[in-house]
Amino acid sequence: MRKNVINGIGFLVAAAFVIVGSMGILGEISVWKLLLSFVLVLILIKSVLRLRWTPVLFSLAFLAILYDELLGIENLTPWPVLGAALLGSIGLNMIFGRNRGPIHFDFGERDKGVKMDGNGVYKVDESEHNFKCDVSFATITKYIKSQSLRNASINNSFGQVIIYFDEAVLDNGTANVRVINSFGNVKLYIPSDWEVVLKQSQSFGQVKTFKSDGIMNCVIEGGNKLYVNANTSFGDIEIHYI
Repeated sequence: MRKNVINGIGFLVAAAFVIVGSMGILGEISVWKLLLSFVLVLILIKSVLRLRWTPVLFSLAFLAILYDELLGIENLTPWPVLGAALLGSIGLNMIFGRNRGPIHFDFGERDKGVKMDGNGVYKVDESEHNFKCDVSFATITKYIKSQSLRNASINNSFGQVIIYFDEAVLDNGTANVRVINSFGNVKLYIPSDWEVVLKQSQSFGQVKTFKSDGIMNCVIEGGNKLYVNANTSFGDIEIHYI
């Protein structure tokens, strides 16, 4: 919930930038330059909190390139700045380590299950009827094996999430899936004989449906029905029938 609030505030700020930039209040700074700056600052903040040196230095480098004239460093962009970011990333990763393996943190009952590794943070909660997955700057693959699934919630920011439903049994033949994706990619693998009722919302992203070679949608009347509410911003949500 806290992550969604922070991301929501960030997008409200981005919306304000679009309006202000379109009104010409900021002079020669374009709307798209502001939006790109917002994305880079967001990456910078999250990377600093997770001590991920490469995205920290490269986000700073690209910000310097964007505003080189304002900063008076045109003679240092783009290649000297990018080269410095590359060398700095190598040096910091050698000193402090890049991937030290999974580190598990127990924050008490409220945040139990949170995991952090060199690639980001993720949390997975599974019960008899519910599945919940929250991912930031990480790549994970999960197989839902619930024998009475009712609800699945997937929240992804700057990561990649792959979820397989082919081993799940739906409670009374139906279940609800809610996907919120920001600056990342989510893939759902669903049995081809399930009926999918899709509700989608996208902003600078896409919700796509794929069928594997030789796979035909053979929806069984009165069979399993999956209600998918897919919301994506600056990323893709993919539904694959298997």
